[in-house]
Amino acid sequence: MQRANHILLTLVLALVAFAATVLPASNARAADYGPGFDVGLGRIGAYITPSGVQAYCLEIDKDRPLGVTDDGTVGGWGSLSPDELTRLNWVLHTYGQSSDPIVTSAVNLYVWSVGDPVTYGSHGVSGDEYYSGRAGEARAAVLETLAEIRAAVAAAPPRGSVSIELAPDLTGQVVVSDPGHRGAVLTLDGTDDPGPFDVEDGSVVEFTAEPEPGDRVATVTATAVFTARTYPPTITVYDSGAPAQHVAGPSGDALTASATAETPLEFHPVLASAVDDAQLATGDPALDRLAVGVSDDSPAPWRPGTTVVARGTLYGPFPAAPAEATEPPADAPVAWSETIEFDGTGDFVSSGEYAPTEPGHYTWVWSIESADQPRTTPVPVDYRWSDRFGIPAESFQVVQPLPRTGADEDGAGLLVGLGLLALGAGLVIAAAVLRVRVRSIVPPSLRATLPRRRRAAAP
Repeated sequence: MQRANHILLTLVLALVAFAATVLPASNARAADYGPGFDVGLGRIGAYITPSGVQAYCLEIDKDRPLGVTDDGTVGGWGSLSPDELTRLNWVLHTYGQSSDPIVTSAVNLYVWSVGDPVTYGSHGVSGDEYYSGRAGEARAAVLETLAEIRAAVAAAPPRGSVSIELAPDLTGQVVVSDPGHRGAVLTLDGTDDPGPFDVEDGSVVEFTAEPEPGDRVATVTATAVFTARTYPPTITVYDSGAPAQHVAGPSGDALTASATAETPLEFHPVLASAVDDAQLATGDPALDRLAVGVSDDSPAPWRPGTTVVARGTLYGPFPAAPAEATEPPADAPVAWSETIEFDGTGDFVSSGEYAPTEPGHYTWVWSIESADQPRTTPVPVDYRWSDRFGIPAESFQVVQPLPRTGADEDGAGLLVGLGLLALGAGLVIAAAVLRVRVRSIVPPSLRATLPRRRRAAAP
């Protein structure tokens, strides 16, 4: 019997030794007390997690977190907003790792007031007054330090940030906030100059966005890498198991902050037109003057380098001027159609390649549709603009000129001859009058000296 017991004991010891050498040792450890006070009214101050970080109770009425504690989970707590979490994280980083029990007790009061506000204010007096008594004679010093912490955390956002604005004309600016006042490096993605730029608190960096061809939205992202630590809107929550309470420690300090802005690139091109002449002769080119722009409700302007294609359709001939309508009649005759490319807003003219040969009334209709546009032109995918049919300013009449004949030309020559004859007769008469006038003004004493006109002798 004794031999059997001895063998059993040997096997147990061997198994224990095997487990100690082969199985991994557990990393689980218990939290411990950090700097604080415990004068018989309840503990106040910090706990030290197994990783050495000082953390603070989040749930006032639960047991002390002295059991086996996990490695913590980074995230939020309850219904705290991102701003509240950021400020809490800043306090845990800046004050919470102190070795002074007065400072850690003040941090504990701040954590309770934010993380468990209902219990904190449920005693008929302020939570500050009620729970600061746990510090005994150091109570006044703890309350004074708590006031300093609250003033510091409310003075300014405790983490670096960037804000960005982007206008429809693709110009914009970035404003840098650096509470640490140690500077940052800024880069701009999606702009004409990505950087990097050396910036400081209050720096304003202007830029122009440069979207890629075919983009429907211009996007700019600003990223700042800060020299001083910044604080994300998270904390590290440690769990020691029920019924112990959770404790809060700081979360990793993020060294970057970023912001993104967008503006639409899609625009709505339109045009207005007017013909050169309301009446043309057959064979004259049908010219239409075009004023090209964007609609009043266009979400973006017409950007330089963007090509738009418009289609012009000339309807006719009609026996009379067509009535104005939203759409052309289904059976309206089409005399001509052409497309024109525009590289921006301004004044243009149709090609003039078509000259009507049939008399009658004609009218232009212009349209701009997404299906006709280059791939890189950012108009809405279902965009369609068209002017009305039969607009008087876009309409004209073609007339047949009267024919010219040989009789017309002979008659014209006769008229010219008669005109010359009449002109010659007038000159003869004028000369006769002149002679009469000359003779009438010559004195009688000198008439004998004037040469006399000799008559030709008769044969």
